[in-house]
Amino acid sequence: DMDECDCMAEFRFQKRHIPLLEDVLQLPDQFLCYQRSRSSGIEGLSILLKRVSYPCRYSDMNARFSKPLPV
Repeated sequence: DMDECDCMAEFRFQKRHIPLLEDVLQLPDQFLCYQRSRSSGIEGLSILLKRVSYPCRYSDMNARFSKPLPV
């Protein structure tokens, strides 16, 4: 539900390219984390792209992904 400018600013990819990237990288439909939380493939990719787009702390990403800090 992000607009194009926000997506480019946060992930350094255009919004339409993120599903293509998920497909090319052959990501699973869901990621199961060690603490048993689940994320969709798109959400997992988005978290990774956000994390590597520029230095940020995990707690900085909480507002975007609405996950508890331990997750």
